[in-house]
Amino acid sequence: GIYKYGYFERIPSHVSALVLEAVKAKHDGEFRKAETLLIRAKNVIDTSPFSENSKFKIYMLLANCYYDAGDNLKAENGYSEAVELLKNKSKDISQSVLNTPKFEPNRDAFVAYSRLAEFAHNRQDYNKAETFYLKSLSALIQPSRLSQIYTLWKTENVESYNGNLDESEIVRERHPEIVKELLLYGKDLAGVLNNLALLYLERNDVEESKAILERCFAVMTFSGLQDLNIEWAENIDGFELAPKAWS
Repeated sequence: GIYKYGYFERIPSHVSALVLEAVKAKHDGEFRKAETLLIRAKNVIDTSPFSENSKFKIYMLLANCYYDAGDNLKAENGYSEAVELLKNKSKDISQSVLNTPKFEPNRDAFVAYSRLAEFAHNRQDYNKAETFYLKSLSALIQPSRLSQIYTLWKTENVESYNGNLDESEIVRERHPEIVKELLLYGKDLAGVLNNLALLYLERNDVEESKAILERCFAVMTFSGLQDLNIEWAENIDGFELAPKAWS
């Protein structure tokens, strides 16, 4: 690895070898083997001067391994550890007056926060779930940008969810920059917005649920999604709400 600014910028080859072997084991369904290898890799980076980015990647791999193996308690603890690293990184950035980094979507952070939201939602800890849903959205898109997309959708008065898919296609052709922007993560955003709308509905906040669901429809319109590839279920005042769509 390259040692610079007081920490390793890249993961050394012997740690990379552990990670690669773990990824293969996980792919083959050997979760216990993958867990053992990733814990070894994590122990190395926890006792060496590595960057927060390098640590975060290993922490996420281990948490994802637990999640895929169905060990939700370990997965939740793993994602919690991973997002703590994000907090430390954001503090370092905020302390640098000259450092004003351009916003970049972070799908790993999105996965961590959305799965923490999933766990909290399932045990009806609505306040914590709401916080994590909002953080997961912010990992992929700035709130101001999401508001702009929603406002444009409202201005266009899209009726695609009343069966007029042709009109939805016309809107996408008029706004190719938004289509391109949402190409990689539009479905992820729509899924979390759907789940957040469900949360508000379960909390008996129907108006907030409808407001969030409209933002979900806006993202789906510009992403070219007719649905979330899951069966549509409940209906509130003319709005259809899908079951939870975990990422």
